[in-house]
Amino acid sequence: MYRFNFGKALRVAQEINGIRSVDLAKHFGVRKQHISRWRYMEDAPLSLVCKVSDSVNMTPIEFLSHGVDDV
Repeated sequence: MYRFNFGKALRVAQEINGIRSVDLAKHFGVRKQHISRWRYMEDAPLSLVCKVSDSVNMTPIEFLSHGVDDV
């Protein structure tokens, strides 16, 4: 069984694309600390997954694939 981890997907996507948390914060109009919280969230609403995946230049499915954990 597999489980999706939003924070893990975000960290991997940022690393792959060289996107800093401060750049994401500017894009979303939030503080860097907010992005830091996202980086360690296990779950996220689909709307957030879609917004974040777009901002890291990935499809939602591609983004999600980077956050899969074995359970």
